[in-house]
Amino acid sequence: MASIRALVRRLTGQPDPVPPGTGQRIQAREQAAARLRLLQSNQARESRWGVR
Repeated sequence: MASIRALVRRLTGQPDPVPPGTGQRIQAREQAAARLRLLQSNQARESRWGVR
C-alpha cells in the first residue's frame, strides 16, 4: 500500500508529507537568524558612527 501511495505522489508531483512541527522549527530558525542579522547590523552601525 505504501508503494502505491509513493507512486501516486511521484506521478502527481505532490511532495512527501513532512513530520508534524516542521514548520514551527523552520520558523524559529529563521526568526533567530533574522534577530542575529539585526544585532550584527546594529553593532556595525554603532562601530561605524559611534552611535548607540
